[in-house]
Amino acid sequence: MKNMSLKVMSLAFIMTASSAAFADVNGGGGTIHFTGTVIDAPCSIAPESIEQTVELGSVALSSLKTAGSHSRPATGEIKLVDCTLTSVEGDETTTYSKVGVTFSGTPDATVAALLANDSSAQGVGVRLLDEDGNAIELGSETEYPLGNGATITYQAYVEANGNTVTAGDIRSDATFKLNYK
Repeated sequence: MKNMSLKVMSLAFIMTASSAAFADVNGGGGTIHFTGTVIDAPCSIAPESIEQTVELGSVALSSLKTAGSHSRPATGEIKLVDCTLTSVEGDETTTYSKVGVTFSGTPDATVAALLANDSSAQGVGVRLLDEDGNAIELGSETEYPLGNGATITYQAYVEANGNTVTAGDIRSDATFKLNYK
């Protein structure tokens, strides 16, 4: 009997101890925000194209000694997806075959074709280029062919603006606007 009581007590202890060992532990939590926009346009803009960071790298000061000298270009993309290239309103049918892209931003005070650097490096700005390496004029539209979706490839590099270049961080912002044709 004594042996039986010991077994029952041992079993009860093991069950209690194991349930405590496997009890849920509050590991914290958080909030997830979902954002987006419904647009009246022939194509959707892929989520990864809405807010982008193009890493321009760590550029040697010695490579930016003269006006116009620049770093290697970095590449970015704007992806258009889920396109409906024909729209019908009443008796009128519109077919889209091109998309115009306009890049805007704060121009550099010395060279207006560059985006201004808003951080600590001095004497530099950021130049935007199309996929062929041609300079993109800020505020002007550049056309691209539009198929069943499109990837608009652009490039950017750090460029000396002619003032004394100093070491520091680089940060420039540009916005883009699409116009379907």
